Amino acid sequence: MDLRAFIVTPRPRAAYTTTVISLAAAGLMLWSRHGGPRDFAMAFTAIASASFVITALLGGALGSWYGRLMTAGLFFCMLGDLLGPGDFMLGLYAFVIAHFGVTGAFLSQGVDRRNLSLSAAASVAVSLIVFFFWLGPHVPQGEQAQIVGYTVVITVMLVFAGATPRFVGRRTALAGAILFYLSDVFLANWRYVDTGRWNAFVCYPLYYTSCVLLALSVLATRRGA
Repeated sequence: MDLRAFIVTPRPRAAYTTTVISLAAAGLMLWSRHGGPRDFAMAFTAIASASFVITALLGGALGSWYGRLMTAGLFFCMLGDLLGPGDFMLGLYAFVIAHFGVTGAFLSQGVDRRNLSLSAAASVAVSLIVFFFWLGPHVPQGEQAQIVGYTVVITVMLVFAGATPRFVGRRTALAGAILFYLSDVFLANWRYVDTGRWNAFVCYPLYYTSCVLLALSVLATRRGA
């Protein structure tokens, strides 16, 4: 058996199966945290997050730089999911590293100058409005630097998601990047602005959908290649 060929060969059916597992486990995690037995919340979180990493690997991630970098980013997302409930800032640092991986994956596809200009203008404008008129005024002084830094990192990720030229899987990847950004906005709203648990029913579905879309974009690029 050719081990390398076995590792890099996309397996669509298996990838779609782990996608369903990830989203189902995310739903069970929400139920466990908000109404069900909380003892199972972290177990469901681990299953949901590990499943989107496995989805990328089953998409043939190790066969391209796009796939390797995206999988690295998703792996650190998984770490953030596991660390964040116990230590918000530790989870935040894991997600900073994750965004470097995701951004690197987008950069591996190249940059279209026209797309870059449009994406940068839109992304920066939205981030400035969100931070200065929504979230920023509520962030404690001791956490301002970390939140500003994270805002810069995720905005850069969004910029380069939109800056890529046309490639198979681009729409899936761009949708994943946009949903990831939105999920973080609502997570920050939950922590700093409105502590109502309704935020969980917005940010978690957005987040897990974004991660499975990013993972499935790996499968799309590999099948396209």
